[in-house]
Amino acid sequence: MRTLFLLRGAPGSGKSTWVKENNLEPYTLSADSIRLMYSGPVLNIHGRYEISQGNDGLVWKLLMKLLEGRMAKGEFVIVDATHYKSTLLNKYKNLIKKYRYRAYIVDFTKVPIEVALERNKTRDEFRFVPEEHIRKLYAVFEDDKEVSTRYNILTPEEAVEKLHENLLFDYNNYDKVVVFGDIHGCYEPLKNYFNDNPFNEKTAYIFVGDYVDRGIQNKEVLEFLIKLKDNKNVLLLEGNHERWIRLYANDKNSIVPIDDEFKKGLRKYVPEYKEIIYRLQGDKVRSDEFINHTVPQIKDIDVKDLKQLSSRFAQMAYVSFGDSNYFVCHGGIPVVPSIFVSTEELIKGVGKYEFVQAVYSAWLEGDGLGYEGVSLHTKRTVLVHGHRNVFHLPPHVHENIYNLCSDIEFGEPLRILEIEKGEKENKETVKLYENTVFNPDAHRRRKEMEQIVTSTDNSLLEELNNSKLVTKKSLSDNIVSYNFSRNCFYKREWNELTCTARGLFVDVESDKVVARSYNKFFNWGEVEKTKSKNLVNLLKFPVKAYKKENGFLALISYNTKTDGLLVCSKSTNEGVYVEYIKEQINNLPKESVEKIINFVRESDCTLVCECVDVVNDPHIIKYDKSGLFLLDIVKNDLVFEKLPYEDLVEKGKELGLPVKELCFTFNTFDELYTFKKAQDVSYDIRYEGWVFEDENGFMVKYKTRFYGFWKYMRKVKEDILKGRAQKKYFVTEDEIRVFNLMNSLYESGELETMSIIGVEDRYYKQ
Repeated sequence: MRTLFLLRGAPGSGKSTWVKENNLEPYTLSADSIRLMYSGPVLNIHGRYEISQGNDGLVWKLLMKLLEGRMAKGEFVIVDATHYKSTLLNKYKNLIKKYRYRAYIVDFTKVPIEVALERNKTRDEFRFVPEEHIRKLYAVFEDDKEVSTRYNILTPEEAVEKLHENLLFDYNNYDKVVVFGDIHGCYEPLKNYFNDNPFNEKTAYIFVGDYVDRGIQNKEVLEFLIKLKDNKNVLLLEGNHERWIRLYANDKNSIVPIDDEFKKGLRKYVPEYKEIIYRLQGDKVRSDEFINHTVPQIKDIDVKDLKQLSSRFAQMAYVSFGDSNYFVCHGGIPVVPSIFVSTEELIKGVGKYEFVQAVYSAWLEGDGLGYEGVSLHTKRTVLVHGHRNVFHLPPHVHENIYNLCSDIEFGEPLRILEIEKGEKENKETVKLYENTVFNPDAHRRRKEMEQIVTSTDNSLLEELNNSKLVTKKSLSDNIVSYNFSRNCFYKREWNELTCTARGLFVDVESDKVVARSYNKFFNWGEVEKTKSKNLVNLLKFPVKAYKKENGFLALISYNTKTDGLLVCSKSTNEGVYVEYIKEQINNLPKESVEKIINFVRESDCTLVCECVDVVNDPHIIKYDKSGLFLLDIVKNDLVFEKLPYEDLVEKGKELGLPVKELCFTFNTFDELYTFKKAQDVSYDIRYEGWVFEDENGFMVKYKTRFYGFWKYMRKVKEDILKGRAQKKYFVTEDEIRVFNLMNSLYESGELETMSIIGVEDRYYKQ
């Protein structure tokens, strides 16, 4: 947490030993250690080696930079240096004020000089300090009275006690405790709550943070909090959005407009432009939401009031009330914190945004008290937080966990936890106050995100023909194919039109679809729509998981010009891949081929297949033999429509084609997400992955870690064969071993004739 220990004492007084004995080295910045980073020990005029003082300008510049980096995150920090005069301590004042730290001098000056001199004699030669220098420091300590009057002084023993200080506050002088969830500029439900429950000095009010942004009543929220801030029974915790308030209040010039040119430049480096960009350069407000929506609402509020409000923001609340203890913070962490937990972790939470359920598991396993030692607290301990609820969990997640985060800015209710003392146990009640004042456009955009939009108008063909993001290719038999352009792919300009233009074949004479594949669909997390936080709203359960075969897409339809099959792949009905598919069709029994021709002619549909060719086109996954896998049967129409899976299985049997395998069915998002997270770290599944499909037909791909690994190593193999230098550092043992194997195969001349599957086989045999 925001605590700074400045050690003060002469060499030999025991500062570094105290740090080591209390296992505090990870939290300590040592001036001597940095000196040794800049220069090895140097000879002095007496022929002894000593730590060089010649780089002290650079040493202290680096130390202060490292210190500010830690303080910006609210970490507990120790600075190990002599700090022999008050002027040396003054350099920390601005940082202490800026990051709102509690600073303490840990005083080693009371160690007798005789002890320091004796210890100095036993130090490593290069750490030995001339005796006269130690005596000079003790003289300064004796004369400098300013430090003891201006700073909080701790003995080393008192400092150790503070490290293990009980952070629990007693709230039993209150009749009730009320905790408010994220408000996000939505004043209406807050106002209604206090209309129903007037402010009471015998009630403790705790707000979990995120008071601004997203909503359309930011001014009203801040004005309300400004009026409340000085009440002793009100505790305002800091959320991640309060950072912008502080920067804005301290310097309106910190706001940097984010114009279209800035966004355009950023897209070159970030796959998808994000709403909030944190601290690209110094202390600047780089938030689209805050600049464009919040600031216009709050511009009339006096910045002095905002400064005072910001100064009241606390890191957390850990309170004893009735029969339980309650730990409240913005982001949620897996244990009750100690001084060693950073403020940033309290605000943003531990782990990635969507890892909140893993935090819950750890909290419940350790009763919130962690895994080390025995806690002195015997009471039930309850976690209460806001900030993250990507999976739309209910407010009362578990007996000992409350999640007060909701999408209040989209019209969901404000979550409020009321706690009252009972005769035997506390009474805990979640109240939901509806938010009726929100941006209807934002709400509409969210609903659109959840919908699957399909076109029913043949004007789509006209749009396809005119779009610069769609490539049109003229083929034989008066057929044209449509596909999204390279420009669309690299700029990620996905919309209904560009997603439809994927493996779409149209007869130009009749404007009729003669063959088609799926609309473009994406990997989990690849685009905004397939990120976990949006999939939780979008997917309609149950969700089916179909095994993803590892070949290339084959489209088999009917050719009216030849009264035979129309075979297409990779935007064409010609070329080597079409020939590979035809070869697989010819390998089928004659009876099956005739049935396929009759079926696609009579049904006016396309058999969408995966073509696996182990001879001509081996990929990543090993197959025993070549063949076609029937993935779906799709109607030849601009509107995507396909046969239900049960009917597909029956039709596959009739046509003599193996059908894609249904592997799993998930009934809740929690089931699906738990499965997905397990696969993120597993190499156990040795095929490409799955296609997840929900009740509405929405599809999202997921590639296994095994597949991703060997796909990457295939690229490395190509680089080795082309003599390219490896620019990426390998991070796993398997990567290093496979790389070394391929180098040895290259040197022996074998690699050039091997596919990546051959490398796989060799590697696993070894």
